[in-house]
Amino acid sequence: SVTGNKTNVTLNAYEEGTFTVSLISNGGGANLTPSNTTGYYTRVGNKVTIQYYSGSITVTNIGSGSGVVSGLPYASSSGVYHTLTLTHVNCYAALAQNGFINPGTSQFYAIQSNTTATMAWKNSNGNYFMLGGTYLI
Repeated sequence: SVTGNKTNVTLNAYEEGTFTVSLISNGGGANLTPSNTTGYYTRVGNKVTIQYYSGSITVTNIGSGSGVVSGLPYASSSGVYHTLTLTHVNCYAALAQNGFINPGTSQFYAIQSNTTATMAWKNSNGNYFMLGGTYLI
C-alpha cells in the first residue's frame, strides 16, 4: 500500500533513438576519435536510459583537464549529479568504473575509483569503454 500524497501522472513522452558522442576535454584541445560515435537511448517520461560503446579510440591529443563524453541525448536535470556506469574501460589515465553527468548538461565525467577525482584521457591508441545507465531530465 502507498502512503502519503499520490498524484495521477500521465506518461507524456516515450522515445527511442540514437545520439552522437564526442570525446573532449574540459580544458580544451582534445582530439580523440572513437571508431563508433553512435549511442542508443530510450526516454520514458523524465527518465533517459543510454547505452554506448566507443570501439577503438584513436588519440591525436588528449587535451588538458578531464576527459569528457559529450553529446548525451538530453541535458540532465539541474542541481543533481546523475551517475552512470563504465565497464570494459581502459581509456582513462587511471581506473574508472563510474562517473557523473554534470548537472544541467549532456556531459559525462568519469571518476577515478575510490576517489572523487575526475580523470584525463589516456594518451595511447586502441583503448575503449562502455557507458550505460539511467538519468533524469
